[in-house]
Amino acid sequence: MQKAIIIIVLVLLSFLCTAVFFKVVSGEDCWMPDGQGGWVKHGVPAGPAPDYPSPIGESPVSAGLIATFIATGSAASGLSVYLYLRFLKRRAKK
Repeated sequence: MQKAIIIIVLVLLSFLCTAVFFKVVSGEDCWMPDGQGGWVKHGVPAGPAPDYPSPIGESPVSAGLIATFIATGSAASGLSVYLYLRFLKRRAKK
């Protein structure tokens, strides 16, 4: 039972670390496409809005970024569980 709790905590911790990483890396102050050819101010961008039209029909949040977040979080969770299980095996051998 204690092993399961530790594994769950490790998985949740890895997702939290991934979310914090993307929060730090992503640009908070930028111009985002509105999906209708215009731009929406997000935060306090350093410059003016781009002078070319935004892609039409795309949402402000890119599907690729969401897929990357999910894949990275899953990989980090899987890695943390794998390392924990290896640690348990080595500990049991001693």
